[in-house]
Amino acid sequence: MTEREGTNEPGGADEIAAAHDALVGRRDHVSDVAELDSMRLQAAMEQRGKAFQTLSDVVKKTSETQQDIADDLQ
Repeated sequence: MTEREGTNEPGGADEIAAAHDALVGRRDHVSDVAELDSMRLQAAMEQRGKAFQTLSDVVKKTSETQQDIADDLQ
């Protein structure tokens, strides 16, 4: 055991342990935030996909309707 271990001196074991605990806490927090961001991104991508599918369906139906009208006029 060195003379700094178990003391509150700068660089002592207590300070190092406290710094380690603080870093572990921050890492866990960052991990939680990243997971939430990932879930939000996934949800946004699903909404985007549904919106594009709806738009595609509308464009297809519009095209079919236009073709039906053109056929009826002939």
